[in-house]
Amino acid sequence: MRSFVALAVVAGLSACSDAPGPPAGTDCVALFQRFDLIEATMSTPHGRRDRMTIPPDLQWITNVIRQNGCISFTRELDLEAAPGARVVESGAALPGPTRVHAGAVTSMADDAAAQAFFRAHGVPVTSIGSSALGRRIYIGPFTTRGGLDAGLALARAAGFTYAYPARF
Repeated sequence: MRSFVALAVVAGLSACSDAPGPPAGTDCVALFQRFDLIEATMSTPHGRRDRMTIPPDLQWITNVIRQNGCISFTRELDLEAAPGARVVESGAALPGPTRVHAGAVTSMADDAAAQAFFRAHGVPVTSIGSSALGRRIYIGPFTTRGGLDAGLALARAAGFTYAYPARF
């Protein structure tokens, strides 16, 4: 009985710890890209599936993304301390306009703060609601390699650890 109680206490304390991010080896960018691919190739729902908040095709990948800590929470964002320089397009042209998926936030306050932050740095920003992930923040489009790199660096400096180039 005592060992069971001790195990329960250890499990409880472990659950209370503030893990700094996803488990080692987790590739959050690949998980977001997998989500995007599934979402883009889903057929139009019909019947009961029309009434579901998160379509069944996206439920498992949504759970994996959330369980692995790939969503940006308020405590992880540092929108005040990131560099103040404006993002400038420079360098070689990209094959086409490319946006940066900065990350997904879980509150409207974080969404508004992120939008204000990127606009203050001269970067166009778009926020798209996702019933599965929260608000997804995209910046750009960028047309040069230098602009894309600067956009990625700015997003990461703001605490969006899993920023990646995305096309849509």
